[in-house]
Amino acid sequence: MPLEFERPQALVESVQEALMNLIFSGELNAGERLNEAAIAQSLGVSRSPVREAIRALAQTGLIVIHQNRGAFLRVFSDDEISEMYDFRCMLAREAGERAATRISASDLTRLSEIIDDIERITDAGSVREFFPLNIEFHRIIVVASGNRRLASSYFDIAREHRLFRQYCMQFTGKPEERGLAHQQASNQEHKLILEALRKQDTQAAGELLYQHDLSGQQRTDELRTAAAAKTSAA
Repeated sequence: MPLEFERPQALVESVQEALMNLIFSGELNAGERLNEAAIAQSLGVSRSPVREAIRALAQTGLIVIHQNRGAFLRVFSDDEISEMYDFRCMLAREAGERAATRISASDLTRLSEIIDDIERITDAGSVREFFPLNIEFHRIIVVASGNRRLASSYFDIAREHRLFRQYCMQFTGKPEERGLAHQQASNQEHKLILEALRKQDTQAAGELLYQHDLSGQQRTDELRTAAAAKTSAA
């Protein structure tokens, strides 16, 4: 469907959002060259806003632009993945400690609702619905930390992590069985985090969020191992 906006910048932002949806839905794969003309045609826009949107996403680290070669979805090295998780875990701990004494009652209520929603979709066997709910759970806590720079850094890292997970999943086939087990374990950790936040226990909230993201690293490592096995067998 064509994207129509009065302001040129609004159109660029809309194209950027559409590109992110293509990336995180798996329609574009890590390492793939972005075809400006094809993307513009599919969105019903000219190539100019697509080009600007790609440049904007390059600044987030999701896209790499090579001179005379074009723009490509980023592929992460092992060192980059390790550094990504180390930094994310540190930010998560700080966010948890700060949020414990700052988070609002309405935010706590929403966190509880998200936990219930994740339980419902897990029982229904849905994997894809988990990701936006999980992102919202963490977004609420990080924003509640009251530190905008911390939140910005965390969200940048989270986007990179999500791209890497998507890269792994393109090789591992249907992720339902592994994904359901992962999201069930993740949601149990969510419950402990919520309890610590309700008690305003800064140390527990920080440590639980640190361990939660560390568990996420282990779950992603399982995907990476499975992806490596698939590619080596191909």
